[in-house]
Amino acid sequence: MRQVAIAITVYRNPPRLAALLDNMKWSGIPDIPIYVFEDPSPFEDREEITEAYKAVCREKGNLFLDTAPKWGCMHGIIDYAFRMTYEDWLIYIPDDVIFPRGGLWNELSGVLTYGRDWVGGIQAPYWNASDLVDMGVMPHRGAMYSGWVPDSIPRNPHWDFPGVPRRYINLNGAGFSMSRILYNKMGGWPRSTWRLDEYAGYMAWKLGLACITLPGPPRIHYFGGATGGMPDGCNFHSVEGWVEAVGQTPEDCGRELTKIMEQMYPIDNWDGMLRARA
Repeated sequence: MRQVAIAITVYRNPPRLAALLDNMKWSGIPDIPIYVFEDPSPFEDREEITEAYKAVCREKGNLFLDTAPKWGCMHGIIDYAFRMTYEDWLIYIPDDVIFPRGGLWNELSGVLTYGRDWVGGIQAPYWNASDLVDMGVMPHRGAMYSGWVPDSIPRNPHWDFPGVPRRYINLNGAGFSMSRILYNKMGGWPRSTWRLDEYAGYMAWKLGLACITLPGPPRIHYFGGATGGMPDGCNFHSVEGWVEAVGQTPEDCGRELTKIMEQMYPIDNWDGMLRARA
């Protein structure tokens, strides 16, 4: 049996963590370890915010909280989370998502069912909150943190098709499950880019590990929940930062990975992938 844990990464917003934990309790929390990793504020409010996170974690069930030694941005804190844990797989949860009922149980089941040694990452199904607003399912993005309950969220056909996992080019910032094998092989995340999801997907395929989708109840992603609280002058978002990390543009990476995926798994659904492994 694979060892699996949940890793929640947070930054400068304790009330958002409290709302997420309340949502997870309503949605259903698997009986596996839950770790909260704080990317500490780079501003003068660091101690105040850390104390507030400690209070939230005490109130919500004495959860494990580990504050990184220094601010590392989103790619730094997920790297820290992997370095400070040991489980075979981590279900990565940024603090700007919430779940429908059964969402986390489905993601744990996905790891236990599909998390073979040759799978590096499993992309969680999700909607961007703005999509749900446009669909009339959600009143506004901020409803995620003002008492709205996601009890009538439709499945996302992009992630559900074809009913089983399929190969996928990368992972997404809405959150995913990732294997210790992939983390160890890729040696962590580079400092020059915050595209932690794309980098993990790129390295997975380059290292011979697959990324796959997961059908099921979709997360809801606020998208960019921490962007406004970043220090000035960061260049992590730039194409230049990505090129520094991998040596080529995102477009060139996409073309390279498409060829790798098609060669490794000519039939892109799970059954076809299994046949290619036989």
